[in-house]
Amino acid sequence: MDTSEMRGLRLTIYTDGRDYSNGGISSRCREVCVVGTVNELSGKRAAVQMFTVRDMVGDRPRPYVAVGGHPEVPAVVVVRRRMGREILLHVEPLTEPEERTGTPWMSGGSYVGTSDSRLRRLIGEGAFYGALALHDRTETWAQYNALST
Repeated sequence: MDTSEMRGLRLTIYTDGRDYSNGGISSRCREVCVVGTVNELSGKRAAVQMFTVRDMVGDRPRPYVAVGGHPEVPAVVVVRRRMGREILLHVEPLTEPEERTGTPWMSGGSYVGTSDSRLRRLIGEGAFYGALALHDRTETWAQYNALST
């Protein structure tokens, strides 16, 4: 996937300075760029809904749009998942690492957020306010089994 021209909103990564992500995004970057959303409300992963420039800027000039997908500011998506009656939101990388052969993305202990009010509008959650968990940790199944006992 060519990520060089994706548009999105930059979010700051909040961490305590230690790496619990097993080498994930939060271990090497200070910002991410959210470029779309994914619905998993039915239990199945839908296609990524990428933000358009119109979504991002409305009537504002283009400098308000961030470019995502380069190594210092990796592209991420907001995932909506249903747990019982609740809808949970988190952020995870847009692309899968080539060497990833293990578990699905999981929380590595970091959060992302911004003071930009467009985030709430872009992700479609009117009541949302705050930081989102960054799910940038993955493990091999051997690591997962060893750490889960």
